[in-house]
Amino acid sequence: MNAQNGSWFSKYLSEATFLAFLSFGAYLIAYMHDYGYLGYYNISPDVIRISLESFFLVFIIIYTIILFSFIIINTFIPLIPNNPVLRMKLLRIIYWLALSIFYIICYGPRKDDIIIYIISSIFVSLEIIMPLLLYKDRNGFIDKLIADEEHPKKGLHVEILHKIGPLFYNLILMIMIISSMAYNIGKATAINSKDCYVMTNNQNIAVIKIYQDILVSIPFRPDTKTINGSFIIQKIGENHKVEVIKKNIGPLKFEKYVNELKK
Repeated sequence: MNAQNGSWFSKYLSEATFLAFLSFGAYLIAYMHDYGYLGYYNISPDVIRISLESFFLVFIIIYTIILFSFIIINTFIPLIPNNPVLRMKLLRIIYWLALSIFYIICYGPRKDDIIIYIISSIFVSLEIIMPLLLYKDRNGFIDKLIADEEHPKKGLHVEILHKIGPLFYNLILMIMIISSMAYNIGKATAINSKDCYVMTNNQNIAVIKIYQDILVSIPFRPDTKTINGSFIIQKIGENHKVEVIKKNIGPLKFEKYVNELKK
């Protein structure tokens, strides 16, 4: 539903409001990346600092993702049946398939993500099987899919869409999806990181994150490449310099998990 058809919120959604919300989204996504990254090491989110540089970097990344998404969509649209109703169903199926692929790219095939694969498979199956069961009176497979989409939809998300309009609704949905992606990318980065900075005066302490005013580090055991969940916060500045060197020390895992696997 567009603004002319009663989307009262979209009538007053100026470009300034849109950019302001997009800026909030960029901040949230930058925060979620560090939250996922530091969270793997059991580091409190209170230490997270979102600098202006990281904010603009994420803002540019979001803009690039949106731009390339439109390019990819416009490239493959001619291959999709020329029916807007059917296209919506195909986009949902692609989303659920892409979710599983994204987790595999981030973490590789893992037993921990089996629930994601199952949920994705269930939703894809329901998108295809339910129309076949509910609309047996329709002749072809495509006609059954279209009938399922044309059936009046009910639910909270539909009411929200009608109230705020598709522009704002899709923007919120996009920020939620990219925030989730940023969290998992940050966590996957921590899980798979091998090269890391260590203190020159104590090479059993790995520097995990460097912000403008603080340095976050964790003690680790080089022989087992394990950590115990403790972390160190140091103030940095002109009067307090810290020397570090880059070494291959990972990937680092929690000591208790490694011990459990050995049992």
